[in-house]
Amino acid sequence: MADWIKKAKLKEGAFTTKARAKGESVKRYASDVIKKYGDGKWRKASNPKSALKTYRQALLARAFEALQRLLEEGLIESGHDRSDGGLVTALLEMAFSGNCGIEIDLAYEDPADPFALLFAEELGFVIEVEPEFQAEVERRFHQNQVPCVCIGSATQQKTACIRVSGEVVLDEDMRDLRDFWEETSYQLERLQADPDCVEEERLGLRERSGPPYE
Repeated sequence: MADWIKKAKLKEGAFTTKARAKGESVKRYASDVIKKYGDGKWRKASNPKSALKTYRQALLARAFEALQRLLEEGLIESGHDRSDGGLVTALLEMAFSGNCGIEIDLAYEDPADPFALLFAEELGFVIEVEPEFQAEVERRFHQNQVPCVCIGSATQQKTACIRVSGEVVLDEDMRDLRDFWEETSYQLERLQADPDCVEEERLGLRERSGPPYE
């Protein structure tokens, strides 16, 4: 677990925890970049005080420990939490960083209302795993009583496609979505640098190719 917890406090609209943990090797680290192609409850919004009451510390600890072991053994390629924007935001940010597409199919008991499934900021994370390690990774999490399910895959085609119970809820060019995501930053940069250079950078990043990971 983390060496120490620096700060944990409740304030208006948010519960914030800061922690630090040592690592044995910089090679045993998973960023949110896709490299190679909770508790099962979804709440649309929650009061921070009630969230604390349902905060499942034991589950969090088991998930953390299982994740650290898998990282040490090199079974995880990348990962991202869903605490800031929900599951759909985590998935898209991973695709943006990895410069790739995603094919996601989510099961949900209420397909007419996928909002909670996609945007709930409950405890949870997304990890990228090689197909050959998928069964072992799922077994480890289940062995630690941590819910885990395969929801899709990364693709070379730069399309973000997300289905909920078989119904398409998002099917867009990942680069268009990333442009929307980064537009505010580019607008600010245009005020601080040569607009032509900023536009050249934007177009270059749109067509860039990611580094190979081995």
